[in-house]
Amino acid sequence: MVKQVPSGRGAALAGAGVLRRGFTLVEMLAVMVIIALLTAIIVSAMSVATRKADINRARADLEKLKTGIESYKLDNGAYPGGLPFVAGVTNDPWGQAYHYAYPGANTPSLYDLYSTGPNRMDDGGKGDDVSN
Repeated sequence: MVKQVPSGRGAALAGAGVLRRGFTLVEMLAVMVIIALLTAIIVSAMSVATRKADINRARADLEKLKTGIESYKLDNGAYPGGLPFVAGVTNDPWGQAYHYAYPGANTPSLYDLYSTGPNRMDDGGKGDDVSN
């Protein structure tokens, strides 16, 4: 009878009666690279989703403020000189106060109402500012 001799990486160990199983360094590095790429993709997608959610929250807050301003005008016959208190609305999602100006520079017959947006820089209701 002919005895088969194993060949390849584990030939010497198999011949000695030792069976080794495991992963090579290259296999481990390949898995780590794949995990890192998937993590980067997920974090990037979460960042975009968070930015959109913040913008949508700012728009919703501006609508609440707009309703409060219009309600003030109906009650008093004129627009308020300053931003009225609206329950649940304090600062924009980026921690800055909402901007209100009457008469507005962009709409002289009405008012300007906007958030400075993600860059937190006052672009006068333009650029990345979220406005009415």
